[in-house]
Amino acid sequence: GEVALEEEVNIYVISLPSEDIKDVDEYFQKHKGENLEDIIAAKQPFFEYVLEKLINAYGKETIEGKRKIVSILLPMIKRVPSAISKEHYIDTLSSTLGTSVAAITNEVAKIKLPKVHEDVSTNTPEHIMYGSPSAIIIAILVSYPGLFQEFGDYLEEDYIQSEFENTIYKHISRDYTFGDTSTSALWELLNEDQAKRLHMLQFYVEKHELLSTEDHARSLLREKIKTLYALRKKYLLQGMKKHEESKDPQSWKQTFDQLRALQTKEQQLGTM
Repeated sequence: GEVALEEEVNIYVISLPSEDIKDVDEYFQKHKGENLEDIIAAKQPFFEYVLEKLINAYGKETIEGKRKIVSILLPMIKRVPSAISKEHYIDTLSSTLGTSVAAITNEVAKIKLPKVHEDVSTNTPEHIMYGSPSAIIIAILVSYPGLFQEFGDYLEEDYIQSEFENTIYKHISRDYTFGDTSTSALWELLNEDQAKRLHMLQFYVEKHELLSTEDHARSLLREKIKTLYALRKKYLLQGMKKHEESKDPQSWKQTFDQLRALQTKEQQLGTM
């Protein structure tokens, strides 16, 4: 979507009616194309779709909510080469948030984008590994925190693949332990950069995995936990081999016990 804005390609997002479906193919198999014209007619330009999602997440009534929305969208606007298109997006953002065009234009001008051959910031989607198994797991648990009750016992901090994702996981597990099944406390604890990264992670997973229902989220969560288990087992087996070669039986036994515990969890997960 962001690339399309940069290349001046018009992309529209079609939202299917909210119901218990896993993907687009299942919807059309079930409904045989019914209401297709109405669904297509309700399509949204990509920029407006993202803006609506951000408003639903942060709200536009407070200064903090507006700042978070703007901080996510301005880099996208900055990358648009056409002055006419850029002005359109700024006008849309201004009228929707009730913020002056001058203020938004001023903020856009402050943004410094990396040059083509420079390292891209770790805040960009390309470097946050949105598609990794643990990233998808985190996005699901934030969007559907109630699933932690079902799957919390099958996850550990060691399984999470990045420091950022581990930070989010710790917040989720702690809040749920204390009976808070919402994510309000989590968002309050995150700084602006972390909140931006987490929201973009949620948006990525929702878009690429067509995440729309809790049943679909549950199925996807189970699948990604199994993938993490496979990666973890490979790591443990490599560790056992190294301990064997270095003639360290105590470390070999500890790693073997971890592998056996993981296999037990894997079997239990398979029977859920």
